[in-house]
Amino acid sequence: MKKEVVILLAVIAALAGYLMVGQTGQTHYDIPKLSPLQTTDVDRLEIRKGDDLLLLEKIEEEWAVDMQGFPGRRKTVEDLVETASKLTLTELISESGNPIRYQLGPEQAKTVSLFKGETRLRVFSVGKTAPSNRHTFVMLNEKPEVYLAMGNFSDRFRIDPEAFIDKAVLLFKVDAVSGFSIAKGKSTLAAKRVSGPPKEEGAAASFLWQNEKGQTLELTKVQNLLATLSSLSCEKWLTQREGNTTEATDGVTITIMTDRPTTLTLKADQTATTNEKPFPFTLSEATQNSLTQSLDALFSPPETKAQEPKPEGT
Repeated sequence: MKKEVVILLAVIAALAGYLMVGQTGQTHYDIPKLSPLQTTDVDRLEIRKGDDLLLLEKIEEEWAVDMQGFPGRRKTVEDLVETASKLTLTELISESGNPIRYQLGPEQAKTVSLFKGETRLRVFSVGKTAPSNRHTFVMLNEKPEVYLAMGNFSDRFRIDPEAFIDKAVLLFKVDAVSGFSIAKGKSTLAAKRVSGPPKEEGAAASFLWQNEKGQTLELTKVQNLLATLSSLSCEKWLTQREGNTTEATDGVTITIMTDRPTTLTLKADQTATTNEKPFPFTLSEATQNSLTQSLDALFSPPETKAQEPKPEGT
């Protein structure tokens, strides 16, 4: 009798276990709980995919991209570091399944490593976005388990450095410019901003641009040039080896006076430099044309109205 009771209890326990698994569709397991990292501790982030590697490195307070050290888009990189630092796992998907179906195979996965100095703080592999579009498949510490991680971030971790390179060359407010100078071949032009008379009673004083001889420049021509320069972006950064040594006197040098003077040199070989950035660069054809037109307009004589012919016999 006792034997039958023991067998019956064993059967009941087995059925209960089966029903529990059948209702939940999964067994109980422990999901690794990652301690959030301090983003300020991270000074290097590496992304590997197959044989490709993207390096993002913090130098002082700025981020540099790849081995060349091109300037990085600060907010874009910091958002990426924050995503990696706050990685949160929500569910175990596979303990030893085929990782290829989750784009976590050896040639598919993007393996992310966070460093502080030479200490690796975290490593995980990023796969595809989950069907929910609110999670991402990941693997942790180069182990075979596949997890769901909170957030849709698969596309943020790219190997293409162009996604992270900041191409801004100049950035200033036009209203903050107090003066400028231009050297174009043998021609030079220097101008300063001066107050003008108010247009009407009670109105704020207007301003004028005057050259070194006290002559007033055409406001539209000056504003067109400053507007182009105030948010100037390059087409491509060059390494020092790629740029050549064309002398500045063979091109155009523009100095913009604000609280921090900025000098832009446009060389005859279509490359350019600025004292704000350590690399030479090229400008797009559209930007080159816009600058050329603005400079030509400033150096051209002011337009004069044709005089009406005098009556005969006078």
